[in-house]
Amino acid sequence: MTRNSTTSKAGRGFRAWPETLVFALLGFTGAGAASGAGPALEPASCHTVRLADVGWTDVTATTAVLSQVLRGLGYDPQTTLLSVPVTFAVMKGGNIDVFLGNWMPAQTRDRQPYIDDGSIEIVRENLSGAKYTLAVPLYAALMVYGPPSVPAGLTSTSDTASSVGLSWSASTDSTGTLAGYTVYRNGASIGTTNASTTTFTDSTVQPSTTYSYTVDAFDTAGNHSAQSSAIQVTTPGAPPPSAHWVQGGAVSTGTQVTSVTITLTSPVSAGDLLAGWFGQYNSSGQVSVSDNVNGAWTRSSAATTFGSSSGDIALFYLQNSAAAPSGLTITITAANATYLEAAAADYSGVATTGALDQVAVAKGNSTTVDSGPTASVGAGELVVGAILTGGSAGTVTAGSSQGQAFTMRSQAGSGSADLEDILVSAAGAQDARATFSSATDWYAVAAVFHQA
Repeated sequence: MTRNSTTSKAGRGFRAWPETLVFALLGFTGAGAASGAGPALEPASCHTVRLADVGWTDVTATTAVLSQVLRGLGYDPQTTLLSVPVTFAVMKGGNIDVFLGNWMPAQTRDRQPYIDDGSIEIVRENLSGAKYTLAVPLYAALMVYGPPSVPAGLTSTSDTASSVGLSWSASTDSTGTLAGYTVYRNGASIGTTNASTTTFTDSTVQPSTTYSYTVDAFDTAGNHSAQSSAIQVTTPGAPPPSAHWVQGGAVSTGTQVTSVTITLTSPVSAGDLLAGWFGQYNSSGQVSVSDNVNGAWTRSSAATTFGSSSGDIALFYLQNSAAAPSGLTITITAANATYLEAAAADYSGVATTGALDQVAVAKGNSTTVDSGPTASVGAGELVVGAILTGGSAGTVTAGSSQGQAFTMRSQAGSGSADLEDILVSAAGAQDARATFSSATDWYAVAAVFHQA
């Protein structure tokens, strides 16, 4: 908001005013102008300066200051109390010379016709950045408007061992200036949201603990509503340890044999999962897998052959292993002498029954390997990817699934047998992927196992 000084151009007219009065209206008082010599040389009709005052404190004060300046210059200021519309009309008629208090843009409609017809002229802006509004003390506003309404419908939307999600219905405020919400846990404030956000996540909770939550609304005037009805939330217990890789190994025979072994030298804990991708190149019958502690492993439905129909490749696993404090030896066997390949691993933290969830198998001949997608799985499962090759793959680089990178765990020479994993999956279909430095035929499996 700005306040302007205006002068009449009727009658004597602004342009007829002597230089000393123009300086006074512009807010300047030089040594020459203050001498009082100006009015003595002017017509008598110019000695009286007629000012309008509309009774506002600021305009009254400004007009009084100008009057003192004019008297010092030798003029005779005369002030008349008028309304704003009357002031402009009288200025047009030549009966008021100066008005210091038209507020813009609030009084544009009152003033503009006289600007347009040239009967008044704006001298300058004499105040800027001011407020032109109705104001009351804060305590009065609070008494009139009151606080926002109490938030309703507080509920828990999601609970984990480490977080609690809350939501509620929006409040209303009679002033239209709702500012936000305060969330309380066990009576103490734990955070705020803005006016458009009616959800909150408390990430500072502990497992297996009961909490009481309430929420209130507040506005820009500082009013707080009463707190909502309380809800009780009990967080679940901490999840079991996630699956993790313990140890593994890989083998690829350079000669034709009927059996080969992979030794896991570290202890195998009771309940561990043993899993791997095993193949025999061109023997009759199926490859078989066992270990010296648990015996025969379970052959899964994930299987394929070398080339178009040679040999046998399959995913074998053994869930809920017996403890093997000194490690164990895995034996891969074929009915006849052949080339044998295998990659296997030991995992803890996996389900001891019904461990295998989904599988996918594919084969090809290229530098890029992809098992194809499994059926969609939930987040947090163990994904095992394994690859056997018919030739030298060179350097093998682990791929990714659902944006998560695999970790390469076991490799035989020249990349002919490889095993990688993702310990905690993102939700969705899973693919075992990798890249070779040299193209060769490859046979890949993706196997997803449930966490314990």
